[in-house]
Amino acid sequence: MLEVAARLRNISSQSTMPSHTASAILSNPDADVATQPRTGPKKAIDRLHEEFTLDEDITGRWVQLKDEQTGKLREPQTLLSILSTIDRDKQAVRQLGAPPNAPVIVEVTAWEALRSRIQAKEASQAAAAKSLRDSKPKQIELNWAISAHDLDLKMKQLKEFVEKGKKVEILLAAKKRQRRATPEEAQNVVKHIRKTISEIERCKELAPMDGTVGGQALMVVQKTKG
Repeated sequence: MLEVAARLRNISSQSTMPSHTASAILSNPDADVATQPRTGPKKAIDRLHEEFTLDEDITGRWVQLKDEQTGKLREPQTLLSILSTIDRDKQAVRQLGAPPNAPVIVEVTAWEALRSRIQAKEASQAAAAKSLRDSKPKQIELNWAISAHDLDLKMKQLKEFVEKGKKVEILLAAKKRQRRATPEEAQNVVKHIRKTISEIERCKELAPMDGTVGGQALMVVQKTKG
């Protein structure tokens, strides 16, 4: 019994000990700790331990279990006493709080519930990232001396963006080391852009063009809600 107690103390002091090791030793004191199984793939378990403080990762020896029915805290007990009574393949002890000079507050939860929480968090983060990407305006850069063919391709791109509900910033400028457009050519580029805008249902310029024709200019367009 002294040998078993010593080994259990060793378990409680090792924060990287795999889940359900303690209960395995309680049921088989002669078992080799290194050969105890783990619950699920190592990568999945490591992800859970990164997100939550679980089982032997809980540093406090004394804990108070939150009753899942009433939400009240039970009388203090040792962490190992809880670990020895749960199904370690299906359940884990999760730390909820560690108040100073008091037992750690914990709950018993299902591994599947923890996985679901992580999946929900990751889905929420992915949705937020997508929303951020979608909210950023698309940009189309045009040279005042652009060829008619290239301008048509840019206008096709403009239509695709606008039809998808995107705000589009059209950046116009003269390119270095290239032919400078005549005032008439520059005006025709603006006319072509505005003709394309008029052809898209409910599409309009959100503000007057900022800048000068033939110099640097910015046009911002978007489809209005119908």
